[in-house]
Amino acid sequence: MNGKLTALQRQYLSRLGKAEVEQPTLTGDLLSDLVQGWTNYTTERLKASLKNSQNPSGRASMSLFQSLDAAKTRTRGKDVIGAINANDYYQYVDGGRPRTRNSGDGQLVKALSGPTGWISAKGIDVSNMPGKTRAEKNMNLAQAIARKIHTSGYKGNKFFSKIINDATFDEFAEYLGRAMGQKIALSISVMAKQDK
Repeated sequence: MNGKLTALQRQYLSRLGKAEVEQPTLTGDLLSDLVQGWTNYTTERLKASLKNSQNPSGRASMSLFQSLDAAKTRTRGKDVIGAINANDYYQYVDGGRPRTRNSGDGQLVKALSGPTGWISAKGIDVSNMPGKTRAEKNMNLAQAIARKIHTSGYKGNKFFSKIINDATFDEFAEYLGRAMGQKIALSISVMAKQDK
């Protein structure tokens, strides 16, 4: 595969905003550029999907929006690895959350309360909540929200699954295969960025 790019390969790279690469190799420049271009493009689509979702949730969604980024493509042996980073709670914004089994769900209360929890990210003023300290007020609100989720759950907005799904990866594999002039096998894994 070393040498000049074919017209078809130049066309694919130009769609992704890449200039011609001098000496592309199968696991090197060309494939890395194509994967990086796809992760950049898909990250922008995810951001637009989140922004345009029917149920935007203000500052909490802004935190998620800001966490979405395309990691730099890297290689490991013959593998080319592209990744899109997101806060770990993207899955709940996307898919919602069913009713819980236990109204005292400690993990849910912890995710809601605290300095980096959902209540703080959302910018909710807890000054009028019952409790003596801000931490107590925050905890009381978190427990009330947890009880509500326990009884009703909540519906997600599908911002992620509208963009990242089997059809998307099938299209991407076909696209890469045509650009590279051979079949491409994709392996997909999801890793979430943890808020600290």
